[in-house]
Amino acid sequence: MKQFDELRLKEGVTIGLTLLFSIAGTAYTFQIFPFWIACSFSVGIGLLATSIIGLTFSRYSAEKQKAYEKMADDTIAAFKNTFESELDDGPPEVGVFYVDKDLNFCYMNREMRRICGYKYREIEGRKWTFMCSRALSTWLNNIVTKWMDDIMPIARPYITIRTKTGAYVKLLAFISLMEQPDNNTKFQVIVNIVPMDDDDE
Repeated sequence: MKQFDELRLKEGVTIGLTLLFSIAGTAYTFQIFPFWIACSFSVGIGLLATSIIGLTFSRYSAEKQKAYEKMADDTIAAFKNTFESELDDGPPEVGVFYVDKDLNFCYMNREMRRICGYKYREIEGRKWTFMCSRALSTWLNNIVTKWMDDIMPIARPYITIRTKTGAYVKLLAFISLMEQPDNNTKFQVIVNIVPMDDDDE
């Protein structure tokens, strides 16, 4: 990272110059003062150099920490902005839909609409299980109703739905309940389309 390289360079230059001046100062004191005075000055110069190096490490460590924190904040902000800007479209090949507490569709992203073949206005307000078999519809209604008050996450892999064209598509589904700010309980289903085996059709 460029900012960390710059900090390391500043730190290295500061410490290097401190050591250089300390050595030069020590050598000079031995030339112009008696031995015992030169030793005292050398100790003082050494302590001063140690203090400067300690302060340098402390200062640049704090700057590095701030840089790491800023990098983390920028990463989180970038992820949030990307997620929010692509909420309607969703990531490639991932379908997302929400239903309200009455199990009616209230949101479906573009990829999920592509998977099932419906436009949103065709499914808005309809029960989310109308594309499922009766057995799957019963299971989903029971399990979702069971956990509705507890907001417990559940998952059922490989849900098969019938698209608008009548074809069956196997989905790898992740279902999670969530509490909305308006206290209206909803849950979201995120699905990945997966290839169907011949014996599944």
